[in-house]
Amino acid sequence: MPCGCVGPDRRRAANLSPRISRFLLVAWVLAPISGVSQDSSPAIEEVVVTGSYIKGSPVSSRYAVTAMDREQLEAQGALSMVDLFKNLGANTGAIGEVTSWLNGTGQAVPESVANVNLRGLGASRTLVLFNGRRQTYVPARLVGGRFVDINVLPSIMIKRIEVLKEGAAAVYGSDAVAGVVNFMTRGDFAGFEAKASWEHFSDAGDGKLAAIWGVTTRLGHLVVAVEGTRREALNLRERPWSLPPNGDAYWGWSGVGNPGAFIIPHPNPEEAVSGPLSNQIANRPRFVDPNCEPSGGENWGGTCGFRFGPWDNLIEEQRQRKVFAELGRDLGSRHSLHLEALWADAHIPAWLTTPSFPPVIRFDDMQLVSSEHPGRVDFVERYPRIATNWAGEADLGGNGDWYFFGRLVGNSGPGREVRRDSKTLRLAAAIEGEPDWAGRRLSYDAGVSWSRSEGLYNRLAEYAYRRFLAFRGYGGADCGVGVVADAGTPSGLALGPIPAGVSAGQGNCLYYNPFSSAFEYSAQPGSYFERQPNPHYDPALVNDPALFAWISEEVRLKSESELLVIDGVVSGAIVNSLLDFALGYQFRRFEARSMPNAPGNLELNPCWIPADTDCRYQTGLFPNVKGALPYQAHQETHALFLELLAQPFERGDIQLAMHYEAHEQASSFDPKLGLRFDLGQSLTLRASVQTTFRTPSVDDLALDISTKLELLHSVGVFKAIETQGSRDLEPESALTYNFGLVYQGAAVEIALDHWSYDFENPIGVLPFGAIETLYSDPATRVAVQDLIYCPGNRNDGSCGAEAIERVRVHHINGPDMRTKGVDLSIAGDWHLGTGQLSWGMEVSRVLTYEVGSLEFRDFELVPSFNAAGYLNDPVDGSVPPVPEWKGRARTGFQVGNFGVHGFLNWVSSYRDRARHAGEDYAEIDRFLTLDATLVWRMPQRGITLSLAVFNLLDEQPPLVASDHFFDGMTHNPKGRRVKLEIRYGLGEAS
Repeated sequence: MPCGCVGPDRRRAANLSPRISRFLLVAWVLAPISGVSQDSSPAIEEVVVTGSYIKGSPVSSRYAVTAMDREQLEAQGALSMVDLFKNLGANTGAIGEVTSWLNGTGQAVPESVANVNLRGLGASRTLVLFNGRRQTYVPARLVGGRFVDINVLPSIMIKRIEVLKEGAAAVYGSDAVAGVVNFMTRGDFAGFEAKASWEHFSDAGDGKLAAIWGVTTRLGHLVVAVEGTRREALNLRERPWSLPPNGDAYWGWSGVGNPGAFIIPHPNPEEAVSGPLSNQIANRPRFVDPNCEPSGGENWGGTCGFRFGPWDNLIEEQRQRKVFAELGRDLGSRHSLHLEALWADAHIPAWLTTPSFPPVIRFDDMQLVSSEHPGRVDFVERYPRIATNWAGEADLGGNGDWYFFGRLVGNSGPGREVRRDSKTLRLAAAIEGEPDWAGRRLSYDAGVSWSRSEGLYNRLAEYAYRRFLAFRGYGGADCGVGVVADAGTPSGLALGPIPAGVSAGQGNCLYYNPFSSAFEYSAQPGSYFERQPNPHYDPALVNDPALFAWISEEVRLKSESELLVIDGVVSGAIVNSLLDFALGYQFRRFEARSMPNAPGNLELNPCWIPADTDCRYQTGLFPNVKGALPYQAHQETHALFLELLAQPFERGDIQLAMHYEAHEQASSFDPKLGLRFDLGQSLTLRASVQTTFRTPSVDDLALDISTKLELLHSVGVFKAIETQGSRDLEPESALTYNFGLVYQGAAVEIALDHWSYDFENPIGVLPFGAIETLYSDPATRVAVQDLIYCPGNRNDGSCGAEAIERVRVHHINGPDMRTKGVDLSIAGDWHLGTGQLSWGMEVSRVLTYEVGSLEFRDFELVPSFNAAGYLNDPVDGSVPPVPEWKGRARTGFQVGNFGVHGFLNWVSSYRDRARHAGEDYAEIDRFLTLDATLVWRMPQRGITLSLAVFNLLDEQPPLVASDHFFDGMTHNPKGRRVKLEIRYGLGEAS
């Protein structure tokens, strides 16, 4: 729907009426279920707390909840959080490990971060709790909302993970649109436990050391856990399927390489086209450096294709440290105090990226090669005539200027490395009790939590003006020649005053040599020059490493997020054994800040020349990496909620929840009706219907501008995409329901659920590619010209699409989404002789995932589509890959102190609908892996040994038309992995 058409007051009304009316309709249909019979129901042993504030509520059969305790986690080989949630059928589109520019976060999230994305509705729409309380979001500024990093808790401290697979905003408030994940810790642990593990896979591996200690002191029961992990890097070179040759696919390749191409003067100047330089260049001949292909490039008829994949990692080297402590103290008279503290640190010491970046302006005079350039002089001596793409052979003996179309460093390498860091701190305190009140059972829980996340996000960049100087022979820190602004040149730059005695390429002034004579060997895998030296290499023409270091810069962005939560809940019985209640209030304050370093600060340096503020290109000092503006925003929330649990019949109960939440921009009232009815001694019917919502985040509402670089196809290179929030956003809302049957027999349990989400007004950003397409057509250009900026900082439609400098888009309420599916779980336990056989299966089937059409100013930007069974476009972040089937089958046999467990994981095939996928990559094959774990417990020694083999058959992930050739949000690139763990425990242990 178009953005900006509803004011705040109308937003509140529009947010309530349709959803409440649909809620009442479904609730009216469900209501008769509760009165079918009044027979007694069997007791439910397992008590899962997620889903209700009423203490003691046995909700495991009322809600669609999956619970995984420590024993189940260990049987799986103590999977990482990334792998654990990738295997969960209800979770679709998990991030973690994979490079963040491939997962929709715009390179803003380090690879040490992981998330949960229930039903594929977006990670910001899954509420993550630690011990039932909120945790701050990642410090990255993300479209559509931030999420919680689930990697910060020490795994040795996790007692149970509970996943509520249905909307829960009526109970928990904003963010619980898709569901809730609650991490419960081992606050009652007593004794000591330590473990060490090593997971090995081909060419890399993970190591972990952890310990937990629990003791009762005068202050109360104290539990402390520490954990350290170290992960080795896995490069694309180690997985040949991720680096196919260009003949198979062009993903992972760039048309701008080194060796590169050279644009030379037109042989008939009178025939050259006048007008913009890009038009003139397009009608001038160009040739590719003859050493393009021996260096590992591909001659694409006027450009030298460069495969950048070898300078990417599939898995980044990581180091993580985590400390968690909690203290429980009995205050007497049925009151208790609980304190928590968490500190976590994640460090990526050497995030790997390409040797250099291509310039964002395709053709200008920045990379000019004059006739005096020593590299050109040498080249012309070798090749006085050369074949061009335009008019056969050309004579290179003229004096006209050439233009280099390429990057500073390419096939010769090496790649560049930069560090990334993140830190998390959490403090929480709660007091709870169960006092008597007029003879009725009453309990309360009041708490405060404060959490903070800090991230240091570093990027490598190249100064525009220093590149300009180096091509002209005035490069180097001590040359003494500067640049000045000149509106009459294509780049907007000109040489500054040249001091007496200073000459190009002499003394401290250095030339940058763009020709292949500058390197002896190629670092491109499989290339001829990787094995044999370049015969045209000239040591006198080598580029000084100090020159490239002078051109390069590290752009740093330090970001912080803080969340303060104060809440309290009172619960008890209104009518004993008939009607229970929970009443509560919550206050939240979220703050976000970010500050770039001086080179990357667009307030200080918006132009290519330092401290210049009046220039043609308002994109910062660097033509290939966008800077950032300082950013600070906050948001406060007040929430009131009421929950009622009625048990008017022995065989059924009814839950009614109501949640009112008020924000600065909008408010929302959301009800929920949950029903449970026992159809017999073993069969239970459960159903729920609720409205859920998520308020616009601070980033969605902020009018500050954030920027990133994206490829504009009409220009052919990366350009700045500016994103701005909007004050006219409506809250996201959804009507969700779940119908299920639960069978609990003596030896088997079966649960079948049909779920549905009717999602309105999801918050996103105008797709810049669709805006670019409208601008490219003269008939529709006027509709979007205010969003397109031409040279000279004009947004008046005065330039063609090939001259676009930047695009500004804003946050919008996007098209409605509707998704439905079925979950099936079966589990059983049988006695076999002296042993115990356990088995089970969990399957999730997405029946449909419909996304409506996106319209803007009476134009359809994106037509409606069904995302189920398709890769979609994970890079734009709106809809992740959605395989129709995900499942896991398990079996385990325990005899004495020995246990063996097997797991079969499968993801169905799905399709890539993108035109560029072609037939070879249109079908993404199913992914089936087999895991096995052997556990040997030696209780007399307090030792447990565990040997796990993941992906036993060494299946490679199915090929996908993307830069890394696999779907990192769904599949795993590591291959077969072997993990050995030894655990020593005293006391409660393990």
